[in-house]
Amino acid sequence: MICVELIADSPVTLWGLTSRERLRRQVVQVPGLKLREQPAGEAGGGVLMLRADHLFEVRTLKALLAKPDTVLRSAVDGRPAAAMV
Repeated sequence: MICVELIADSPVTLWGLTSRERLRRQVVQVPGLKLREQPAGEAGGGVLMLRADHLFEVRTLKALLAKPDTVLRSAVDGRPAAAMV
């Protein structure tokens, strides 16, 4: 099982959802992912870290699962937006 950790937040709501709620709904659509609310010890299957102040599609989450040790960077400022480690 791969744990998902949400980092950062956004005050913007889209479709009536907070950024974290939107990501929670996307995570449950991907088999093998489990949202981890509180940072914990090591994850056996890996960790997918997502910045909640960015938008992702479910297909992006699935693609990250297939690419361990991958970091997606923001086109705006070059900072990491997601990482599969």
